[in-house]
Amino acid sequence: MTALDVSPARPPAGSRPATPARLDATTPLVARREVAIVAATFALFPLVAALAPGTPTSAKARALALTRLQGTHVVGAEELLRAWFDRLPPAVSAATEIAYLTLHVTAIVGVGVWLVVRRPSDYRRFRIAFVIAQLMTIATYVLLPTAPPHLASTPGLDAASWSDVVQYRYAAFPSGHVVFACLVAGTAAWWVRGRRLAPLYPTAVALVAIATGHHTVADVVAGALIAAVALVVARRPSRGSRALGPDRVRRRQGHGHGQRRGNGQRRGHAAAPVRDGT
Repeated sequence: MTALDVSPARPPAGSRPATPARLDATTPLVARREVAIVAATFALFPLVAALAPGTPTSAKARALALTRLQGTHVVGAEELLRAWFDRLPPAVSAATEIAYLTLHVTAIVGVGVWLVVRRPSDYRRFRIAFVIAQLMTIATYVLLPTAPPHLASTPGLDAASWSDVVQYRYAAFPSGHVVFACLVAGTAAWWVRGRRLAPLYPTAVALVAIATGHHTVADVVAGALIAAVALVVARRPSRGSRALGPDRVRRRQGHGHGQRRGNGQRRGHAAAPVRDGT
């Protein structure tokens, strides 16, 4: 008589055990590491403001040179947009300025948190794109300090502002706001439904940046190019890359703890050869 097998049921051979969708994304070590990386990247802005590369004269001269390179038609369109913005009610223009100064950080952080929660295995690529774009932007600020349009035509030193603590006043080229907006839009175009609407956000940010006198078309184009390069580099598959999410955990568990098969064979071990006695 065959003994009754009372061992608990095991999943079929080759199946993968279920794992929590957010196992890696919520571990304290990973969370602290990611927060440190993002915080250090953001800290580059006040660092450049403290270093204050270049001089006001050279920054304004570079801004005027870029304006001349744009041509009269582009400059005329910029002036029309700024004139229209100046005619808006003060409450509307003030709200637009506040949104312009705060929304880009809120959007980029919000997208990062959303990826960690909903698509943790894709977060690493987004973080890589963010860091690359930030480094390229900061390097351009240091090498080519450029005054914004509303300061380019004013002679001498400019009055100090509270924003000088976190943002260098002669960091107009490229537009960091457009860089952030394009990173958000590029992420939405890859991983969110309604991706056809994604370009509307950076377009709106670019128009506001020009209308408020913070940037020119050249600044906007340079910001979009930097974001595009960062997104393309981050999307390239790398051999041996380690995802933040559950993919790596599932791969590890897929090879672990052998499960019994017929004839005493364990998962992960080859079956013993059968000898014919010859």
